Amino acid sequence: MEIIFIFSAGVTPVAKIKVLHVVRPAAGGMKNHIIDLVNRTDKSRFDVTVACPPNSQLWELFII
Repeated sequence: MEIIFIFSAGVTPVAKIKVLHVVRPAAGGMKNHIIDLVNRTDKSRFDVTVACPPNSQLWELFII
């Protein structure tokens, strides 16, 4: 497990908060909502993971 620390003047280092989005096969509005949530989340503060069915539309978008 990798722990990332954020340093700020006068503040104790804080590890990133882990966020897990668990979704069923999604299309349309729900798919767009998850994409927006992931893309607009501050990656310097949060470690975001999306759990979705293999070979779904979201799988294809988020697979590296």
